Amino acid sequence: LVGSEMCIRDSNKILQLSELFDRIRYIPLETPDTALIANVQSVTYHNGRYYLIAENTLYVFNRHGQYLSQHNLSLIHICRC
Repeated sequence: LVGSEMCIRDSNKILQLSELFDRIRYIPLETPDTALIANVQSVTYHNGRYYLIAENTLYVFNRHGQYLSQHNLSLIHICRC
């Protein structure tokens, strides 16, 4: 994510993140050549890790932005037990 004033779209209205939050902290993500990320669809933070989904790949980073791993989602089968 790049820029000092980032925004989101909500029902065709553009909102500045500064309108929604009092404080915004940027965490640069370490991206080795094998993990160039584009078209991010989802970002989730859970138990000290960031999980990004982009172009059918799950990328995992620690809370400091250090790259941990990536997983091809087309190879993962989810079963409902």
